[in-house]
Amino acid sequence: RFEPEVQCEWPAAFDIDAPDNVNVRVPPLVVDLGGDEVPEIVFVTSPYPDSSASPWPSRIRAIRGDDCSPVWTSMQSHDFNSSLAIGDVDGDGEVEVCGRGNTYDGNCVPFCLNGEDGSLQWEGTDSAGSKLSLSCPGNGRLFDPGVAIADVDTDGSVEVVVGLNVLDGKTGALEHASVRSTPNMGPPGWESFLAALADV
Repeated sequence: RFEPEVQCEWPAAFDIDAPDNVNVRVPPLVVDLGGDEVPEIVFVTSPYPDSSASPWPSRIRAIRGDDCSPVWTSMQSHDFNSSLAIGDVDGDGEVEVCGRGNTYDGNCVPFCLNGEDGSLQWEGTDSAGSKLSLSCPGNGRLFDPGVAIADVDTDGSVEVVVGLNVLDGKTGALEHASVRSTPNMGPPGWESFLAALADV
């Protein structure tokens, strides 16, 4: 019979950054971020216990899996309310934490963080090299999409996929913009899903 026991709790008595921002919003991910054979738990927190208040200045956090002590807290304070993805997106042998954040103006920005310290590795850019801003809730195109990581074009380099938009994993540059043509995937003109990527 499965009888789990509490090994540690967060935030407990730890001194943490943004101490009012402690309500966990999305399912956590578990991975060894620093290569020390101790897995970390990565998750998103908000000041609010539910979605009744807006905006939600969220943070992404990593804690140690053995004792729940803090490892890092992201400095980005967008509204992170969709699933994260973790993987080596730039081929350097270290993992990154990728997601997308709402900017409170109806748009959202894809990004990847350095897995070891939580610093910003890149934010998405468009074909002109400007900061990429995808339409999100309120603009009727992209509604809370999750993030996926895969080598989409089998060229040996990893891409980051947000909705149906494909970004270069090393730089965040937009490689393929969403062109929605399937009329029955949610409300007309909206994309609200996590892409599943596989050779089927």
